Amino acid sequence: YAAVYCTGHGVPGAMMSLIGYLLLNDILNNDSILTPAEVLSKLHAGVVKTLKQDDEENKAADGMDIALCRIDLKNNVMEYSGAHRPLYHVRKGELTQYKGDKFPIGGNQYKGKNSYTNYLIQIEKGDEIFFFSDGLPDQFGGPEQLKYGPNQIRTGIMENSGKTPNEIRDYFDK
Repeated sequence: YAAVYCTGHGVPGAMMSLIGYLLLNDILNNDSILTPAEVLSKLHAGVVKTLKQDDEENKAADGMDIALCRIDLKNNVMEYSGAHRPLYHVRKGELTQYKGDKFPIGGNQYKGKNSYTNYLIQIEKGDEIFFFSDGLPDQFGGPEQLKYGPNQIRTGIMENSGKTPNEIRDYFDK
């Protein structure tokens, strides 16, 4: 499962989305079983190569933020890796946040630093998992037109823990 945010608006954003989609599918369909962190590293290398971001004169910083999970229901294990995107895990009323690494997929500004952390998380029946693109925390609103932010997200997750996915979606929609 993945939640992805591609930089750019309009045509540049659409192109980045298409590049990311094609590269991600190619990695997942043509390689052996990889950890989510390995997938992100290959995705980063693919974006850099496709956009020629390894050329010193190319100042393009286009890329993407992503939360990527692989779930093994047979062994009750979830693997997660993120580029700027966190994962929230709720178990028995307790929230654990797994932070994504502080560099995106693509861009040459983090040359040599794009090694992603792979988390192995034991999951149990009743666990709740949340991750999303940056659209929710960056959403402006309320009387003071402030960003929604990660604190509000964590509060919303905990206030709605145990509710159905549709009820949780409706809460965040409001």
